[in-house]
Parts: sequence; C-alpha cells; structure tokens
Amino acid sequence: MTQENEVVQPITEQADTKQAEVKETVEVKEMKFTQEQLDKVISSRLEAEKKKIWKETSRRWISKSWTCKKQQLNDAKTKQDLEKIMQERLSEKDAELLKYKNQIKKEKVR
Repeated sequence: MTQENEVVQPITEQADTKQAEVKETVEVKEMKFTQEQLDKVISSRLEAEKKKIWKETSRRWISKSWTCKKQQLNDAKTKQDLEKIMQERLSEKDAELLKYKNQIKKEKVR
C-alpha cells in the first residue's frame, strides 16, 4: 500500500498545481470606463463603419458610372454624338474642379 500511496501522491500534486494555475488565469481585472472614454470608443467604431460603407457605396457608384459612360460611347453613332458626350464630360469635370478650388479657398481662409 505504501507504493500505491507514493504513486498517487505526485499525481495529486500535479492536479493541485494545475488548479492553482487555472485560478490565477481566471482572475480578471474589472475595468471601469468613464462616459467620455465610452463615447470615444463608440464614435471611433461608428466612424470606421461609416467609412467602410461609404467606400463600398462609392466604389459601386463609380463602377456603375463608368459602365454607363462606356455604354454612351458605344451607342454614339456619329462624330457629332461623340463630341457632344465629350463636351458634357468636360463641363462635369470643370464643375468638379471649381468645387474643389472653392473648398481649398475656404480652408485657407480659416
């Protein structure tokens, strides 16, 4: 019987050390956040989600826009039709350029 007790004793010690390790890892520090910290976390996550959605939406819109413009060029039957399409695109780009210039001026004034 003494031999059996000797064999069982090391196994029990190993089990005790494993339980002690588990207890140490189970202890979790309770974290407390202020309302300001929570607001920052939530707003940063919302911004990230907005950017993700905006990026995907704009990607779809650009793809659809390019497809439509390609179709216009393919449908143009005469040189006059092509010139009209190109003039429309130039005026769109000029308007966009003017918009960005105005935004830059506003930023410089601030």
